[in-house]
Amino acid sequence: MTLLSIVLCVTALSIYLFQRKLRQKERILRKAQEEAHSKEIQIQSNESQIAYLQDCITELNKQIEASKENELLELRDNLLLQIHQLEQTNQILQQEVETQRTAPSQIASGDQLEVERLRKRCKTLNTYLIQQTPIFRALTEDPVQNLSAEKWDELKEVLNQYYDQFAEKLEQTYQLSETDIKMCCLLKLKLPIARIASYLHIAPDSVKKKKARLKKDLEKRLDGWGARSSFDSWLSDL
Repeated sequence: MTLLSIVLCVTALSIYLFQRKLRQKERILRKAQEEAHSKEIQIQSNESQIAYLQDCITELNKQIEASKENELLELRDNLLLQIHQLEQTNQILQQEVETQRTAPSQIASGDQLEVERLRKRCKTLNTYLIQQTPIFRALTEDPVQNLSAEKWDELKEVLNQYYDQFAEKLEQTYQLSETDIKMCCLLKLKLPIARIASYLHIAPDSVKKKKARLKKDLEKRLDGWGARSSFDSWLSDL
């Protein structure tokens, strides 16, 4: 078994185990939500009973003032005790409901970390796979050669395959020019600036200027760009 096959098997197994874990957590969350809903219904029922008992006590107080009978006093004390017990029960139920209601967000946070870990693993694998393609080897060979239209199309196809329609998004979603798309494709491969400049038939400084110009243009059109530290980080996340 080749190294690539081993990496693919390990990644596929990790994804399968994570998906199975997610299904198990979904069942746990559904059960917790059902239990929380049941407890909220119980709390409402207890509150109704408390209100009824309080009305009874109010009526008893009137009778006690009129008759001063000890039996009525004992009955009132018994009702007060029931109210106290119901209030304590509701307090416990409410705490349990809050715990069960907040559990999904806590689990989701853990799942997000797992998703990010798998995303990084897949990204590393995709980078490795791209480096095995003929077009990548052609781009890193010396001396630098002119790329035909077919080679550019091959490069975009490879990036679309391994980086979630990377070149297609640049064209359709972000509406970049063909020249800018070519530059972004080469930058995505993390080729040296000098080599990128050679393929684009411009000076290395012109690559940096084009990046700055494109970043400025995208900043005007995209919300939330401030969260990104650089144009390169935006490309890396794309």
